[in-house]
Amino acid sequence: MSKNPNEGEVPILVAIQQGEAEDLLNDKLQHLLGVLHCDPDLNIAGAMAALLATAADVRARLDEYKKYPYRFVVMCRKWFPGTHANAIIFFTNASC
Repeated sequence: MSKNPNEGEVPILVAIQQGEAEDLLNDKLQHLLGVLHCDPDLNIAGAMAALLATAADVRARLDEYKKYPYRFVVMCRKWFPGTHANAIIFFTNASC
């Protein structure tokens, strides 16, 4: 978040607002669901349930924080060196 974008590069906050995080989440989830059957010892139903629950949680958090982009900014150490840790803890506990 606090990384300065290179010339012509989209800042992370803008990319999140444009939906790139959801695209990445969807791509990773589709890949993982597509290869679950490759492990014969894996409980596929349990693994699928865990993946879907995690993806739903991440998606809900992203949807909530897309409404308030400033909350992403306050998690940056560069701009908020004294309070960024509290903002990160608030973010991770937001859906509890």
